[in-house]
Amino acid sequence: MKNFLWYIFNLIATLLNYGIRRGMGVLAVPLSAAMGIPQGSTMIFSSIIEWTKSITLIFSTLIDRFPLLSYNIGIVTYTLGIILMSVLTTNYHGMFFGIGVMAIGHSILLISIANFVNRSKGYGRTWDSLTIGIALSCAPLLTGLIFSNSKGIDLINALAGYGIVSFIVFSAISCIILFGKIDYQPKPKAPLNIFKYWNLPGLWRMPFVMIMMSGVIYFVGANFVFLFKSFGVKPLNAIIMFTGIWASVGTCGRVFWSWIGYTYKGGSWYGTIVALSITLIGVMIFPYNLVTVLIGSGLLAFGTAAGQVMVIPTFGERWGHKIFSSTWGLISIIYNLLNGCIILLSGILLNMTGNNYILVYQLYSIMAILAIVLFSTEKNIKYLEPVNGYK
Repeated sequence: MKNFLWYIFNLIATLLNYGIRRGMGVLAVPLSAAMGIPQGSTMIFSSIIEWTKSITLIFSTLIDRFPLLSYNIGIVTYTLGIILMSVLTTNYHGMFFGIGVMAIGHSILLISIANFVNRSKGYGRTWDSLTIGIALSCAPLLTGLIFSNSKGIDLINALAGYGIVSFIVFSAISCIILFGKIDYQPKPKAPLNIFKYWNLPGLWRMPFVMIMMSGVIYFVGANFVFLFKSFGVKPLNAIIMFTGIWASVGTCGRVFWSWIGYTYKGGSWYGTIVALSITLIGVMIFPYNLVTVLIGSGLLAFGTAAGQVMVIPTFGERWGHKIFSSTWGLISIIYNLLNGCIILLSGILLNMTGNNYILVYQLYSIMAILAIVLFSTEKNIKYLEPVNGYK
């Protein structure tokens, strides 16, 4: 029963927390109409989320020290940000502030939830990853069902309602953690200076790997509805098709990469190289026509699935669970900053070129190649095997 509640917690908390971030491509359509701006200009909303997360996670060491308190602060901030977004739906520059506040709460909740669940060993982690992965994949569908046909006052009410429901559900989960005797791992002796970890072996390479294992998901998420529309697909149909592929293929990918990482010596290192290569192919073929979009979605879902089961959890194994939030936070400071800049540049190029998606996706092709080169030179990464079972 306790494990069942744990997985339900993972699923619901992640689904609500990523509803806006992963669903920004869905929200971009009604926001573009409400503000009277071109689609490329909506890309800055995703950039603001990335930049805000980069700044917020400078303080991720506090999440190591006070995980449940941080989680509760994240609840309030996330809810406040969504309410502000509902008030500012027709104000382009005002929306920057609302999204920024929401992104602070989202970032705190993201690391807090990861801090709670990255405790499992072996295939227990696979189950944790599956519940989180399914929620991540389905977040655009949740956002689409709520917001895809919202206009005017309906959009305002929908955003406000989403914020209120999120607050109620997150608060209930907080009570379950506190009174249900679930170990939330306070670490009162965690150091406060996050930048002291910069010299940890291999850490500087990871931001570039994370852009392709995680950041590319948010880039695609920021524009996929517009891209599908350019091929004549209605927004809700686009959301269902994209989410269906991402959830099903991504779930299979998490199981597959877990098996590779836990079964074969060096499996996690070689597996990550292969996963990055699959991600590169997915990005390169993605924007040409509807068929390549669907195939590319599957390849991206399968390749990036390796990130959750073979890359992110190993921060704890490699550098220590006591500083898990700190090391992930330091990596995220860099990769979110870079990813936000690339997304903004992509939006500018879309506006300048009349929505030439092929050009902007080549930016991520370059990043994928760089990630493969950097990661392949780090041959001392053992990752999963010492803890999770290769004998």
